[in-house]
Amino acid sequence: MNLNVEEKAKRLFSITVDLSEKIVRKLDSLEITQDEDFLFKNAMLFFFCKAYKSYQAIYLLWEKGFEEDAIALTRTLFELTLQSHYMKSAPKERALLFAEYVPLNRP
Repeated sequence: MNLNVEEKAKRLFSITVDLSEKIVRKLDSLEITQDEDFLFKNAMLFFFCKAYKSYQAIYLLWEKGFEEDAIALTRTLFELTLQSHYMKSAPKERALLFAEYVPLNRP
């Protein structure tokens, strides 16, 4: 791998992780209230947390030389982005559907 590209990628990962960690630290000070947007906010928080963990996994895989596996996980980030945009277009209705969704357990 080109060292210049590797250094740029490390810087980008570092910046993104720093920003995400700042957001996570702010979450500790949030008051949880049951306002009309409660389900929407919780769903978006779920998407953010899942994306952040996936991003960390991508970085660890990439750093250890498993670039192909890291690239495969980027699909998760893409799908979370689609889900959040979809939910944002009708927040109350779609957050309710998201909260009521129960996955089927199949044998």
